Amino acid sequence: MQMVKEIDANKYAPNRLFLAMTVPKYRDGIPFWYKNPEDSLNGPFQYGHNTKLPSWVFIKQHPDIQKAFNNHMAGYQRLARSFKEDRPLLVDVEGGMGHDLKEFKAKHGNLPERLVLQDLSETIAQIKGIKDSIEATAHDFFTPQPIKGARAYYMHSVLHDWNDQRARKILQQIMPAMEKGYSKILINENVVPDCGASWKVTSLDLLMMNLGAALERTEQQWRDLLSSVGLKITGI
Repeated sequence: MQMVKEIDANKYAPNRLFLAMTVPKYRDGIPFWYKNPEDSLNGPFQYGHNTKLPSWVFIKQHPDIQKAFNNHMAGYQRLARSFKEDRPLLVDVEGGMGHDLKEFKAKHGNLPERLVLQDLSETIAQIKGIKDSIEATAHDFFTPQPIKGARAYYMHSVLHDWNDQRARKILQQIMPAMEKGYSKILINENVVPDCGASWKVTSLDLLMMNLGAALERTEQQWRDLLSSVGLKITGI
């Protein structure tokens, strides 16, 4: 509606339409009750579908929606130095149909690496065309990570599906499996600029809010989330 203009990080300037809302006879007609949803079990998705299930469980229970979702995620299209050949090189956590690992393998096919793809059993069962060097296994990321001491644990568009509380739990399941000074967590996500974010990022932020009371994060929000579980960002 363009009622305000963004002028800096967390700073907005009103326009004439916004100022009109301060006039009592107009202001009193608007309920000021909005609050960002924070409960992934009680948000717009649950209201719209008349369900108490998390959006991802609901999708899993509807095969037609699950298939469309997997097809969509397949459209999302440096690590090899100093890895230990007796360990997995890369664990793709909730890697969907394996699109990222397939591309990695295509670009670095000469490496004697072990690549591990993890997702829920329903998704793993639908995967076709995975090469022998990619090990596809069923795993729920809210449970302890079974692959120990990998060079990297990779998550592509995973944490934006969850609020901070649930995202912390996902990270805390990986951390005990990591080898100190060797393993890393690679997070492939948007970093929302403090000011002037594009419509693509802001619309995705709204989508995540509607699906699971989740969000796209600014750099500071990422730093706050990761530091809250004892992780340190080494590069963006």
